[in-house]
This record gives sequence, C-alpha cells and structure tokens, in this order.
Amino acid sequence: MQLRIDTSDAIGLIDVLLDVHPAIADDASVAFPAVFGAGSIQRFSLSPSLFVMIHQYTLTADVRLRRRAQPGDQHIITFSFRNVIRPAALPTAARPLHQEVSLLPSVQVSSSDIDLDFFFPAGSQINTIIIGIDVTLLTGLIGPQARNPLIQTLLGTHQSYLYEEIGSLAVQQIATDIMAHSTTDLLLTFYLTINAQALIYQFINELLKRETTVVYPLRDDEGKSLFAVRARLVQDLGQAPGMPALTALAGMSESKLRRLFRQVFGLSLYDYYQRVRMHEAARLLREANLSVSETGYRLGFTNLSHFTRIFAKHLGQKPKQYANRR
Repeated sequence: MQLRIDTSDAIGLIDVLLDVHPAIADDASVAFPAVFGAGSIQRFSLSPSLFVMIHQYTLTADVRLRRRAQPGDQHIITFSFRNVIRPAALPTAARPLHQEVSLLPSVQVSSSDIDLDFFFPAGSQINTIIIGIDVTLLTGLIGPQARNPLIQTLLGTHQSYLYEEIGSLAVQQIATDIMAHSTTDLLLTFYLTINAQALIYQFINELLKRETTVVYPLRDDEGKSLFAVRARLVQDLGQAPGMPALTALAGMSESKLRRLFRQVFGLSLYDYYQRVRMHEAARLLREANLSVSETGYRLGFTNLSHFTRIFAKHLGQKPKQYANRR
C-alpha cells in the first residue's frame, strides 16, 4: 500500500495505490500525511482471498482522495464502506448542509477500470473500511443468487459497473464495532474475516432488492458525470434542481440520466433526493436537537404532514417517534 502525495495545488491530492491482491502476506500501517491531517491507514491480509483496510483520520486541509483506474480483468472485488462512523455533533451553524451530505454513510463497489475521485473538506473525520475479496470466494458465498443481473455484472470481468447504497444502520453498527475492536486480539484475523463478510452481505442484500432486469454499460466519464449530478442534486436540500440543469451537467439525455442514475444509486433522482433529505432530518433531530417543525421547515417543507409521511417512508417511523428515542 502506497500514498502518492501532491501538494502543488490549493487542494491536496492523494493517490491511494492499493496492493490489491489479498495474498500479499504482510499487514501494514501507514501514518496519514501530516501535511493534510492526523491518523492512519491500516491493512490486514486475512487470507489469500480477503483483505481489509481501515482508514481513520481527521483532515486539517481540503483533500481529494483518488483511486486510479486499472484496466483489464480484475479478480479482486473492492467494496468501500465510507463515513461509517458519524462524526461528533457540531453546532448546527458550523456544519453546512452540503458538507454534511458529502459525509453521508455509503457503500460503493466498482469495476477496476473506473477512476474514482472524492473531495473532503478540512475538518472532515474520515472513517472508511475497504474490503477486497476474490471473485471466486464471493461467488461461492452468494450461491444461487449469483444469477441476478446486477450480481452477474459484479462477479463478471467483462463489463464496467458502479453501484452505491446509502449506508444502513446495520452497516454502521458492524463497521463501528470493527473500528473499535482491539488490534491486540489473538483472534483478530478470525474476527475481521467474519465481520468483513457480514458487511459485504449487508450490501449484497440491499443490491438484491433492486428491481433490475437489464444492466447498461457504464463508461468512466459517465460515472464521473453521475457523481457530479448527485452532488448537485443534494447541494440544496431545501430546493431540488430542475431536470434541465441536471441533464446539462451530465451531458446526457433525460432518459439516459434517469436510467443510469437508478442503476448506480438504486433510486430515482427524486427518491434519492428525498432519502438524503430524510437522513439530514434525522441528524437535525438527533444531533442538533431541533423540533420536528423546525427540521421540516429548514428542509423546505411547508406542510408538516407531508414531511412526516416522507420521513416515515424512508426511515420507517415518524419523526416525533425518532426524536423521542434520543
């Protein structure tokens, strides 16, 4: 595992160069570059078919983390569980909405020929788990469900893919336990092997819930465009952007944008926007101690009954019930 660092621009650039083959025997721990923050990146080689990397650091400067594309067949599938531990609560005014959304817990898997690039503002607390698993091992674990179109693309080596899910509470709990677990545990390899597979299970289980019959090819530039659209979509949670602005940003027709966005993120543009709004509403209720009405109005709702219905649809309970659990 290596870090390639570029400090020539106003925003620091770090290329994370993974030794992606799990069979590399040595575990490793790399201190995060002090010029950008404090913390570490740890790698655990659990078996010839499985590795785990744990990123834990706090940024003192704006940073872009980039994974360069590696064209060609790739028999290691890499899952990224990002922002899996919520940062400590800050005063509401100190955390702009768009920065909070950029740190939303999420799970992502992509083929190795897609370049990934993430921006994190100074002050961000990064808690990410990366899991690499051999495609043969994962195929055996999934079993008959490997015939699902999305899973077939994931397990194949001939078509580019990119899938992302907003991190569930189950994913956050497993990841939190991993982060807190002692590295001196004599059964650490056993523990990490079980829980790494549990995290992958949670993601695959959500992927299987998608109603997908056809998987469309995805180019590297289209993946970048979809992330730009997603960022624009959630930039202002009080007012959604219009479709013309999104199609212009993506450089796609409306039908293609809708189709590829749903394929990558598992939701329509509208439902994704509402899902992120409700996650922000939950944070405001839980961490900022806002009332239900204050939360709804801050997120652009003028009808609190409508806000309550949307919240219950996406989070499974009414906002007042959720707030009373604090």
